[in-house]
Amino acid sequence: MSRTSHYLTMRDGVRIAVDVHLPEGHAGPYATILHQTRYFRGVEVKARRLKKLESAFEMVHATRTRFLAAGYAWVDVDVRGSGASFGRRPCPWSPDEVKDGGELVDWIIGQSWSTGVVGATGVSYGGTTAEMLLICQHPAVKAIAPRFSLFDVFTDVMAPGGVPLRWFTDNWNRVNQNLDAATYEQTVSTAVRIIMQSLAAGKADRRTPRWSGLLDKLDRPGVERFIARNVRRLGAGVRPVNGDVEALAAAVAEHLDNYDVQEQADRVEFRDDELPESNEYEHLDSWTAIAGSVDRFSPHSYLDALRGSGAAIFSISGWLDGAYQHAAVKRHLTVGNPGSYLLLGPWEHGGNLQVSPYGATRKAVFDQEEAMIRFFDHQLRGAPRPEWAPVRYYTMGAERWQSSQTWPPAGAEMRKLYLGAGGTLSSEAGRAGVERFVLPEDSTSGRASRWRSYVGPHQFIGYPERAQQTRALPVFRSAPLEMDTEITGHPVATLHLHTEVPDGDLFVYLEEEDAGGAVRYITEGLLRLCHRRLGGDRAPYRSPAGFRSYARDDAADLDMDGPNLVVVDLLPVSYLARRGARVRLVLAGADVDNFGPPRALGAVGVEVGGERASFLSLPVVG
Repeated sequence: MSRTSHYLTMRDGVRIAVDVHLPEGHAGPYATILHQTRYFRGVEVKARRLKKLESAFEMVHATRTRFLAAGYAWVDVDVRGSGASFGRRPCPWSPDEVKDGGELVDWIIGQSWSTGVVGATGVSYGGTTAEMLLICQHPAVKAIAPRFSLFDVFTDVMAPGGVPLRWFTDNWNRVNQNLDAATYEQTVSTAVRIIMQSLAAGKADRRTPRWSGLLDKLDRPGVERFIARNVRRLGAGVRPVNGDVEALAAAVAEHLDNYDVQEQADRVEFRDDELPESNEYEHLDSWTAIAGSVDRFSPHSYLDALRGSGAAIFSISGWLDGAYQHAAVKRHLTVGNPGSYLLLGPWEHGGNLQVSPYGATRKAVFDQEEAMIRFFDHQLRGAPRPEWAPVRYYTMGAERWQSSQTWPPAGAEMRKLYLGAGGTLSSEAGRAGVERFVLPEDSTSGRASRWRSYVGPHQFIGYPERAQQTRALPVFRSAPLEMDTEITGHPVATLHLHTEVPDGDLFVYLEEEDAGGAVRYITEGLLRLCHRRLGGDRAPYRSPAGFRSYARDDAADLDMDGPNLVVVDLLPVSYLARRGARVRLVLAGADVDNFGPPRALGAVGVEVGGERASFLSLPVVG
């Protein structure tokens, strides 16, 4: 392959760093894949004898290599205000950043090596960048593959269920600040620290490496400093454009004025809370000023443009990818452009690892690159359309892939299991009563949970200590299952609650307990209870789960005289519960290792039986 670097000047004079990779052994011109990232388009290692390490620092290296081998041109871009590009970042996916994408496409199709058609892809931030490119409605952009990325900023990552995901925003803020200050060694050491924490947290799981328990004996801050020191010795950092280190230094100086992630997150309690005012985008007719809510940089806010682009969308996520599998579902059901697909696998954030609780944690087996190449071959190069169903999903427990024309699959039906006295779950409502308990303030789902998946690749994600973590929590168990039961779709818990406080956080976990007492996590839902009001026809997108506005005016205190109807939708999943196992519903009032600060519910009563029976609805196939 050949690589050339360029600075491209945007409409306002800001220079954007671009690397062009052209394939070798393939005659041009080429269809092009555009990859825009805020995590460095390329990494340079200054120690000459260690130059081969550069590809190890580039998260996109393997994917780019596969596309080049398939005869595509590939263009990597440092988005405005990041890497070697100039400019500043007032927020993620700012209007100017999005408009830059349209200008980059103009430049690409004007090159002699271009066929005039462009696709886009990326993981996480880069996946959303690919999706936001469709706002430009550029006719050359025929298809995108957003992977492991959000659709609704507020519910998918900032505050799922209205509960602040503080661990993520704090650590993502650290990563961003280190990148913007060109302290790349701190970025790498932070990522390694998070990976070590996840491995240490998973030491009780048979699927983690045997040596993972040793991590508990390491001084993690000391290890982090050691890693940072050695990365610094390598001289690793963002690749300058054509070796121009003076231009790189000038660009980095502009990045120091970028926004602070945690400061912005702390300003947002409700979806419609306003961020700091700014007048710098009033000149853009298609955008309002950045002043306003987080919806200003959320893809779901631009449905008309996404649909109007006509681009096919290949949405990819994993069952333990935070809440992004629900984001992928919402995108697929709502945008609905012809030729679109949905792929949901047994993966963490990024899809590097196989994380089904019934298999060894190992490198992901499914070939995502091959699937994307076949998708883009059809959309950009006129190859036959892949003979796939619109939806493909992996059923954990059964350890097999399945296909469907729709999501959820047409054969799924909701079955009710009623909460009963003494912590039971059964198909009959039983006698009316109230189960009372106290929800501890220090509950956790651990440091290897799905929510840790968002920061740092190649983490162990799992729940090996659920039996211990739930020992002090209310647990409702079914009788042993008489047959294997496939749960595929969106479980829902409908509860009638009595509380002694006007607001609080509620976490609802769905789990499987085998005959020996081993517990396997299936999925979860959470809700700040002031947001219990469902939105009905006000939903801006389609989802099998109920919509809540999370707006300040729609928030309502709990009725102290109770009971309060609370409906908690759990994140989608496909899981085979085994014959002889029990289904468990677990309630908690906090997840201190991931969310916070907790709004403690304390003493709670749940109505069981009778006319106000609380129940769990399971989407069962077959």
